[in-house]
Amino acid sequence: MQIQNRRITDNAFSADDFSGFFETLKTFKRSVAYTAEQQLIRLENVRRALEIQLKNVLDSRAKSLFGIAHRYFKIRELEREISEVFDRMVSWMRSTCRHFSKTRINISDR
Repeated sequence: MQIQNRRITDNAFSADDFSGFFETLKTFKRSVAYTAEQQLIRLENVRRALEIQLKNVLDSRAKSLFGIAHRYFKIRELEREISEVFDRMVSWMRSTCRHFSKTRINISDR
């Protein structure tokens, strides 16, 4: 530390003192750039994989929801048909009851 402090105060640096430092700095800079580029590539790959997984999950959910909606509307359609048949049956029974209530049946004639 004392030598370095003395050099700094004495301004006794030479170009040779910095040549190794600059080479190390260039190598470090290239290494950091390469590592950052590799990390970006990895992140992009992870993003793509997550995007594909999300799309698959959403497609699956959409198909499932479509199936549920289809079954729901089928059930609603069946309920509507049953209701129509029931209404016709009730109407027929009412008209039949009205008919028989107006008709006198004479049991003794038999």
